[in-house]
Amino acid sequence: MSKIVENALRSYLAKLEEERETKYIALKEGKILAEAPTLSELAEKLKELGVEPRGLRILRSSGIKGSVRGGYRLSV
Repeated sequence: MSKIVENALRSYLAKLEEERETKYIALKEGKILAEAPTLSELAEKLKELGVEPRGLRILRSSGIKGSVRGGYRLSV
């Protein structure tokens, strides 16, 4: 049982580390206006700059993971 817990913790910690490396970037006309590790922090920075978020392009430094599917695969 302890091996299962250890593997789960390692997986969780690796996921947390990956999330820390993600950056959100706000662009307008090809220029970077602000960068932040979370969307809420990016929104705060834009608010401080007095920039309206509509019309901006928001990019994420790491891609969004695809959906995971479980269960049996049946071929027809």
